[in-house]
Amino acid sequence: GKALKEIIFIRHAKVDVNPNEKIHSKDLEQWVKAYDVAKLDVHSKPNDEVYSVVNNADVLLTSMLPRTIESASKFEKKIDEKNDLFNELPLPKIHIPYFEFKATTWLIILRLVLFFARSKKEHVDKALIPLLKHSKEHDSLVLIGHGGLNYYMHKALLKEGWSLEGKASISNWGMTRLVKGTSNNR
Repeated sequence: GKALKEIIFIRHAKVDVNPNEKIHSKDLEQWVKAYDVAKLDVHSKPNDEVYSVVNNADVLLTSMLPRTIESASKFEKKIDEKNDLFNELPLPKIHIPYFEFKATTWLIILRLVLFFARSKKEHVDKALIPLLKHSKEHDSLVLIGHGGLNYYMHKALLKEGWSLEGKASISNWGMTRLVKGTSNNR
């Protein structure tokens, strides 16, 4: 095979929800549940580069959440594995009374809380197991996943000797490409 292995994280298409609606922290769990089952925004389409990367990958992985599976259905390449270990990191439960923020603002606050959460590391480590197993067997792997988990998995892989090619992106359809040289001169 190629002397380079690559793992490409892609965030799912934009979801058709109103991110500007103001909600209380107690309603956030409901909002996330609604987000989990919401349809994709019909105008959110991958660009040509993303098309080409996904269709040329050796293996295509998604989470079990509809937004990644539906995003993956936009390509000729069929999904090789759906795994709930690739589902988005669960948000920490916090209750902040009296405040109303846009859902997107809450998500930023909670992601900051999550940044310090121990449970996150376990979740990330577990998700890396099937990812790296596929990477051993294939040269190029694409995971259509979620902003939070993709971000933390790519950070963990950088510590394991993977290198970032270009810029990391956690926007919808954003790609983060990691490469690692393999020594096949035995």
